[in-house]
Amino acid sequence: GAGFHYMPNFDPTTGRSYYSIVNRVCEDKDDCYWVLTNAGLYYYDSRHLTYKRIFFSEQENPMYGYTPTQMLDYPGKPGKKVVITSGYGIFVVDVEKKEVNKELTNSLQGKMGVHFIISAEIDSQERLWLSTIHNDLVCYDLKHDKPVELRMSEQASNMVKTTLIRSILEVKRHN
Repeated sequence: GAGFHYMPNFDPTTGRSYYSIVNRVCEDKDDCYWVLTNAGLYYYDSRHLTYKRIFFSEQENPMYGYTPTQMLDYPGKPGKKVVITSGYGIFVVDVEKKEVNKELTNSLQGKMGVHFIISAEIDSQERLWLSTIHNDLVCYDLKHDKPVELRMSEQASNMVKTTLIRSILEVKRHN
């Protein structure tokens, strides 16, 4: 809800900072928040002033984690969120268990095959759009579990290949 919530940035038991940069904060429920930082994903309970670190994989360094940049609702999968990281690909988080859903993550990563994602959006037709650091635009139909072949004019194709796409937005047409 509306209001200010204090978010401490250090572990009181060790005195170590949790992170130095917050990329995004996503509201969950009951004054709890998902905090996407340069040092990993945290679940913050503002009522009890506690953090829980969500590890994306066993290889993730406990001090310098993967850098999540976006968190999106996974359509058709209640309680699941798609998390985009900088350089480590896509992960699916179970919001109730507060952990990565390895089965959905492995499936999505295997089908998408991209890691250096700049921006992501899930459109109204349940398609996941990704722009990558390699000047790619990728689309995957989450509803039908298949890649979408993008048809573009030569001019649009050249633009995608030579331009770094920072944001993807869905435009609704009015007839």
